[in-house]
Amino acid sequence: MSAPSEAPSTSPSTSTSPLSPNPSNAAPPRHPPLRRTPPTRLHLDIPPNDEPSKNDPSRARPQPTTLRSHSDQAGIPRLPKRHNLGNGRRDCTQPLGVPMKRVLLLHTGGTLGMTGEPLEPNAYSQALTDAVPELNELAEIDTEIVFNLDSSDIGPEHWTTLTDKIAEHYDDYDGFVIVHGTDTMAYSASALAYSLAGLDKPVVLTGAQRPLAALRTDARRNLADAVELATCDIPEVGICFDGLLLRGCCSTKSNARDYRAFDSPGISPLARLGVDIDVADHVLHRNEPFAPDARFDNHVLAVHMTPGFNPRLFELMLEAEDHPHGIVLAAFGAGTVPTAKRSLAPTVEKAVGLGIEVLVITQAYGLVDLSLYQNSRKLAEVGAVSGGRMTVEAAVPKLMHALAIYDDAEARRAYLQRNVAGELG
Repeated sequence: MSAPSEAPSTSPSTSTSPLSPNPSNAAPPRHPPLRRTPPTRLHLDIPPNDEPSKNDPSRARPQPTTLRSHSDQAGIPRLPKRHNLGNGRRDCTQPLGVPMKRVLLLHTGGTLGMTGEPLEPNAYSQALTDAVPELNELAEIDTEIVFNLDSSDIGPEHWTTLTDKIAEHYDDYDGFVIVHGTDTMAYSASALAYSLAGLDKPVVLTGAQRPLAALRTDARRNLADAVELATCDIPEVGICFDGLLLRGCCSTKSNARDYRAFDSPGISPLARLGVDIDVADHVLHRNEPFAPDARFDNHVLAVHMTPGFNPRLFELMLEAEDHPHGIVLAAFGAGTVPTAKRSLAPTVEKAVGLGIEVLVITQAYGLVDLSLYQNSRKLAEVGAVSGGRMTVEAAVPKLMHALAIYDDAEARRAYLQRNVAGELG
């Protein structure tokens, strides 16, 4: 069943695009200027308990720009949010009288907003307001439907759209929340971690294993957690799920049926949400200016090595007229492939000779070291590049990004081996 198409932009921007090239940057020219689409304001207000008279001007809808007092409607004291931060981190508690932080919520689809049987994307409706009214206590929220897709239909062109949308509204908001399907959420999080260079605000992706309208849904908690995290001093692209904020470019979907659907092997969560919000010490704080680049080359193929793999299948891809520009090779262990019989090394050498980048990652979790074994050294000798600790979800978007922004092979390989957003640990 087809999903609704992406809504077109309404009016072009007359201001300088945030994606304008940096004069000091030697990278190729960036993509064309953005078109602005004003977000739709969601007033997530809870009416006060005391009913004013009809002629009382205070009947007007309360403005979500300021926090209410620390007493709730029943007169019971409401405690301020507390955030236990790592050494040197700034508390994100909003003091009384200070305007609420502004968060832009970008909807892309996914299980959270799905309905029907089988589940399919549905229109984003006022059900969000009704189901999660506590969002009003966390931030002033605007929302925009960027597209409405099952995440298996989301790819590089959508990563470009999301990058552009965040860049377009970057100065207007303190943080961003992206509602996204879980199946490819880690790929999108990784792509945004690379394309949003110099990010100094939180970008939080979230979703659900059960729709918002379902019984025992996890959508309500995940959405509230994501919005609150978007007001904190955590300037990374992260995935918020089941009380954890994970580094996006280190995350992988590890369970299709459990509410704890994501993991970041070898990398501790950026934050844990319980009674308090505990923010880790390893949150990245960048010093470089915000300089997004939304380009991706989708001519990338991931090859999962298996025992008995026939190198001829690899060669057939290279002989195709529209052959890949890059290959992510998921090798065994620390980066080994067969060499005694049906050796893959000659085929990798042929690919490199054609100008095709070959990035080696491991099917396990851990570090690729192409110098460790004879069967991995063969790959290094013929020109393959080590992907270090990268997962396949991190490696594929990074190779797509590298191919799009660097024409020079040496610069491209240096980028692939650089720890751009914490993907290498």
